[in-house]
Amino acid sequence: MKNIESETKKFEMSDEDSAMFYIRHIQHPCMAETNKGIKNIRHIHLELAQTTLPSLRDSYQKQALEKLVDYYLRIDEINNYLGMPSSTLLSQ
Repeated sequence: MKNIESETKKFEMSDEDSAMFYIRHIQHPCMAETNKGIKNIRHIHLELAQTTLPSLRDSYQKQALEKLVDYYLRIDEINNYLGMPSSTLLSQ
């Protein structure tokens, strides 16, 4: 029997692919059904994007993703201040 792991190449995304993946998912988050209704999961992609940012080498891609992450985090800060729901937890 062949060892599958030895035949599998490590999948690596380019900086552009990584940034665009997170940008797309942050701007248009998936929805998940919870016991409190349907919620978007933007917060997951924001957290993952933040952990990916240090590894991006392309300054344009890195800057674009940083600005988008900062934008949504600021929206959440304002919403929290105003007592409104987080942008990452909007019910539909």
